[in-house]
Amino acid sequence: KGVVSLLVSATMTVMGVALLLLVIPVSAKEMLLKVMFPPEVTVAYSAMCLDRTPAGYYLSTRPESTGWVIYLQGGGLCFAKADCMNRTGTVLGSSTQWPPNMTDSSNVLSATDDGNPFGSFNKVWVPYGSGDCFTGTSTSNAHLGGLATTGHNVLNALIDHLINTTEFHKVTHVLFSGGSAGGIGVFHNVDWLSDTIKARANPAAIVKASPQGGFFLPRGLMLYPEYAAGIRIPLDIAATYYIHWLEGGYMNEACANALGPKKAQCWDVDVLQPYLRTSLFVAQNQFDSEQIEGQLECSLCSYHPNGTARAFMADYKSRAVASLQRFLADGEDRVVWAPACFKHCENLCMAHTESPAIIGGKSYAASLGAWFFNGSGAGEAYIQDCPPGDLICTPVCGSGCECAPGSPGGTADPPTPPN
Repeated sequence: KGVVSLLVSATMTVMGVALLLLVIPVSAKEMLLKVMFPPEVTVAYSAMCLDRTPAGYYLSTRPESTGWVIYLQGGGLCFAKADCMNRTGTVLGSSTQWPPNMTDSSNVLSATDDGNPFGSFNKVWVPYGSGDCFTGTSTSNAHLGGLATTGHNVLNALIDHLINTTEFHKVTHVLFSGGSAGGIGVFHNVDWLSDTIKARANPAAIVKASPQGGFFLPRGLMLYPEYAAGIRIPLDIAATYYIHWLEGGYMNEACANALGPKKAQCWDVDVLQPYLRTSLFVAQNQFDSEQIEGQLECSLCSYHPNGTARAFMADYKSRAVASLQRFLADGEDRVVWAPACFKHCENLCMAHTESPAIIGGKSYAASLGAWFFNGSGAGEAYIQDCPPGDLICTPVCGSGCECAPGSPGGTADPPTPPN
């Protein structure tokens, strides 16, 4: 049970507050209460935010349930010293401003009457204060001015803390999810999380995952300015080497062993995914607006692109769909749900402010629930087909999702501050 077993008494006050949730009826807007790691846990696991303030999580428990949802908040990758320093004055880099509770009215942490098939589960929301897509293990990152990038350590502390302060040791089912940077973190940590839960809590536990908008990056993508100039140099692999150099941290063992001296490429989800063993249901828009506008710098790309921007988006779509199809072919018990929408993850959730996207007669929520509970749709490619010449053809894409629930706006990642 790890170091946390020595610290239960230090956390009983927090648990006393959390246990009050057990007598609160399920409401339309689920409330999760903040649980901070005690100082001893923060030190023992090196589980902290960028500014070294203690990390923690938000919790809502259900005494009658042995099912758990663990959701990782998104918030973009902290990729430069100035960017990371700026974050230390916000909730994305320091826990000093974290509110006492958080709510989710649209995604997998919401209540049952929000259309969430996991509404009756125990719920854990992990705030994103490490800037590293939950892969970091460094308490003093030399490339980032000595800031702490310890996102993977936070997950390690989380599991032990839950085991020793809640009924998590009785867990039978886990949905591991996250949006944007949190979705990236799901890909990188999913096998470790599954193995850890089975080793520390219940060897028979069923662990499945659904990353939302976390497939970074499809193979062979190019920067738009270079594409427009006729230069065809793929960005994805070069970007992974830079990120690995910058962040270091935890790496999927199977991928790292297979690639050896090229293991830095494992940060790229398209390279990583063949080595993943855990069941995965990937929710990803065919036109990820954060990738296209943010990482690939196409300000002219939109729902109605013209000229070179349209050709660029068509090229992006072909590469994204090809990567998702490879993902399906490379593993068992996998599903892809990919509408032809120009969005990041603000339409990938359980409930919407407007009608959700429908593919093959099913919404993401219905497809995910059927797969998780009944095994329905394994190997299914819910990839929206468009008529020849059409790019973005999903009639209604949906919106209003809290793909990074609890963050400002509750939709896409915040913009990266200028360097």
